[in-house]
Amino acid sequence: MGETTVEKVAVEQTYHSKLLDMAKAWLSVATVVGGALWGLYVYVENEKKAEATRLEQARTIETERVAQAERDNTTRRIEAQKPFLQQQFATYLKTAALVGRIIQLQPDDNEYKALRKEFGALYWAELALVEDPNVSSAMVQLEDALALKEKKTGAESGPKNAALGLAHAMRDSIRSGWQGTAPSAGGNQK
Repeated sequence: MGETTVEKVAVEQTYHSKLLDMAKAWLSVATVVGGALWGLYVYVENEKKAEATRLEQARTIETERVAQAERDNTTRRIEAQKPFLQQQFATYLKTAALVGRIIQLQPDDNEYKALRKEFGALYWAELALVEDPNVSSAMVQLEDALALKEKKTGAESGPKNAALGLAHAMRDSIRSGWQGTAPSAGGNQK
């Protein structure tokens, strides 16, 4: 029986030795495969991050390009409108100065009558070429207030308030024109 136990122990040791040798052989293979898989995983994740970064940069560049194109278009539009805007500005200044003098005078004054004729010419012709709808509306209100003042039926402050409204409308029209928004065509409100 002693030999059988020794033989069994020897067989077990041989079996364990072969198993250990096989595990050692596969451990190096598993390490290489595991390392390769980990390397592949890290590579794929880095590529995903790099692609996301490239896409974000492309979006940023496109956004900047679109914004620059809009700024360039606005600049070109203003340059194309510059003669109109300059004429509009000059006409508005002329109108504001004339209105400022008219509202200080009484309808009986000869100077008032002369300025009123000049105002009529501006109202029906020159200003109608460059005004926007808000200025046109303010001019109608001023014309109505002056007519009431001449009939002595309106409030004394009516023309002054209407003149102030006209000045604000002209200011807003000038501002919108030079900021690059297309000028509105004057409506047929007169």
